[in-house]
Order: sequence, then C-alpha cells, then structure tokens
Amino acid sequence: FRITGSDRLYSCLPLCHTAAIGGLSLCWWLGIPMILAPKFSASSFWRECTHHRATVVQYVGELCRFLAHSPPSAHDRAHSVRLAFGNGLRPDVWPLFKSRFGIPQIGEVYASTEGNANLANTEGKEGAVGFVSPLLAPMYPVKLVRVADTTTGALLRAADGRCVQCAPGEVGELLGLVNQRDASRNFAGYTDGAATRRKLVRDVAKRGDCWFRTGDLLKADCEGFVYFVDRMGDTFRYKGENVSTAEVGSVVGAACGDAVQHALVYGVSLPGVDGRVGMAALVLAEGVAAAEIGMQSLYEKMEGQLPEYAVPRFFRLLASGDGIESTITWKPKKEKLMQEGVEIGSAGVVYVRDADNRTYVSLDETVREKIKNGQWRLG
Repeated sequence: FRITGSDRLYSCLPLCHTAAIGGLSLCWWLGIPMILAPKFSASSFWRECTHHRATVVQYVGELCRFLAHSPPSAHDRAHSVRLAFGNGLRPDVWPLFKSRFGIPQIGEVYASTEGNANLANTEGKEGAVGFVSPLLAPMYPVKLVRVADTTTGALLRAADGRCVQCAPGEVGELLGLVNQRDASRNFAGYTDGAATRRKLVRDVAKRGDCWFRTGDLLKADCEGFVYFVDRMGDTFRYKGENVSTAEVGSVVGAACGDAVQHALVYGVSLPGVDGRVGMAALVLAEGVAAAEIGMQSLYEKMEGQLPEYAVPRFFRLLASGDGIESTITWKPKKEKLMQEGVEIGSAGVVYVRDADNRTYVSLDETVREKIKNGQWRLG
C-alpha cells in the first residue's frame, strides 16, 4: 500500500487482536509513529486523526460502518488520511465510507490469525479482498475449490480424486498450501489434534499435498480480483439452495441506504419448512421510524437484485442495535436474533413477505396462523 517513513498510522483496535499487532509491527519495521487510541469512538475518530496528523488509518469492517452512519462532523474531511487499510469492509459500506470522508485509497486484505492463505487488494478495486493474477494462479499457494455441501463442508472431487478448482464467478472455499519448511506457509495447528486435522485437506492438486482450510467462501472474477462471499457456517439452505448471509446483507444494506445503520441476515426455522427461511434484522438510523421504510419498494428491490430463493421472507425493524451483542472488533452476534426467530413479542416490528400483493406486511397473530397452516404464500 506504499506506506513510507513519512506516514503516521492511527489505530483504535484492541491490542489483543492480531490486526492491531500487525499494525504495531508495521510501524516498528518502518520506524513511523503509531497513534494508539484507548478505544474506538465514532464521534472523536476523525477529530483525533486531524489533531495527530494521521495519514493512514487501520480498520476492521464494522468500524467503517459505524463511522459511515455517524452524524456529520466538521472533521469528516479536515484530516490528512490518504489510506485506510484493514479487513471486513462490506461492499455496501465501501463507497459510502470512501466518498463521505474523502479517502483516496482503500486497502482491503484477507487474513486470519492461524491461517496461511493471505490476500491483499492493493489496486483499490471496490469490494475485492485480494488479487491473484490469472497468469500466476497455477503457481500461487492459494486455491479456490468447489464445495459439494456447505452443511458438511465436503469438497467436490473429480474422477481422479483431486479437488475441482472454481471457474471465474464460481463460489468456493479458499485453501492455502501448507509447507512446514516455509515460515509464511506453515500451519502450527492447535492444542487439539482433532481440530488440527479438521483444518487440513490432502490430495487437492496432486497426490500427497496438504492444504489449510479457511472455512471461507470466496469467488474470483476474470481479471483475478477475489471477493469474500461468506463464512461456511453462516450460509443456510432454503429450497435446496445455499443462501449467503453476507451477499444478501450487502444487497439489503445498499437497497435501504442511509435509512438503515446495519442489515443482519440469518436463517430461521418455520414449522413445515425444509431448511431455514431468510430473515433480516434492520437497525434503523437515528431519527428514522419503521413506517418510513417503504416495504413495497423494498420488495421490488429484493426481487430485482436477488435470486428468488435468497430473498428474505421476513424483516425485523429495530430502533437501535443496543440489544445486539458484539465481538471485541464490533462484529454483531446473530445468535439471539436467530433464537427469537419471527416472534412478535420480541424487540422491534416484524414484517413478512406478501407474495400475492408484492410487498411486506406487518406480522400479526392472524398472519402467523395462516403461515402455520400453509395458507400464506411466502413465495
């Protein structure tokens, strides 16, 4: 990302996280200042960047979302930041974050703490997490291979027993070649031997080779840019198809625009339905009422931008995200929402897809009974 000795890096990530350790190591290596904030604050982020003359900021994806939906500030463009780099910046947040704060370059990377499959998007291609030249792909130590079943994690094998590589546009699991004699390619494993064995797969490209399983689904385009799709465990099946919560979440977030701070997509169980039904919890922006979300317009956007099986059948509109727990890097946890399912008495207002009238309507007890008895067409 062309970080030089004249740069000043601002980070508000917790130092127990490997991303922050990586930023600290980079500053130590280049001999540049690291401006370390005691905690993340959306209201003081750009003020601190301006005050300390930061030229580079480090992020994780949820941090960018909080900033993009924060109230306007005099410091939004008063800073000197030329580069923001990190991981997890959602495609629907990317253009909003970059344009609002006037950041010339976004540097998105893909990496994991224990993994060896690392990618970097140094070209600033919107939405991409990395780049692998099609000319060098056969020699590059990462591969995208097709998954036979995302529920079990079984990889698709060809007649010769080798894994089937993904064509451009096909979604597959990212693997990293393991070479224990190369520090950048080894995999030390876990204290649990069984867990270590589950992360390794052999005979991928040739007999006897060994690869690290990231558990992440990605896809590449014809130019070689690579895009994150979803975590293997975050997908769910509906009508025999795999639904990516991350992809649907990006579409929903873009469709709602500034009216919604965050869109969390997950699958819920319904009586008599095989698999799980798509549902999205929308955390409304400050000052936006549930009635302001145009449900007929949202129906049309979902139908026009998603395949039929991926269209959310339910929406839960929340006035705030206070009841949603987060990880130490501010990634929302969906477990509680999944447990609540389509319960009416839980937080927020629930809307259900009305395929006959091409809109979403408020879920009440009458509609619940019709759904339960199979008299409501979800589509």
